[in-house]
Amino acid sequence: MAGDLERSTDELGSAQPLPPGDAGPSSAAVSATTADLLRVAAGFVETVHHGASDLDANKATYSGADDGNAGMFEQVGR
Repeated sequence: MAGDLERSTDELGSAQPLPPGDAGPSSAAVSATTADLLRVAAGFVETVHHGASDLDANKATYSGADDGNAGMFEQVGR
């Protein structure tokens, strides 16, 4: 699982960027919301990757990883 995740993130580095979007007068708000969502997603992927690496290396248990990340989503946006 950790290897698959690492390979998929490596592939993102060579992906072509999307063309700029135009949401009219709401473009700034849409861009800011999208940026926030991408930051949260990146943090989530980093946390999952770290946890998967620890599990793969037998440095952690599933219950320990779950307990260690219990409040992660409650802190988003604070």
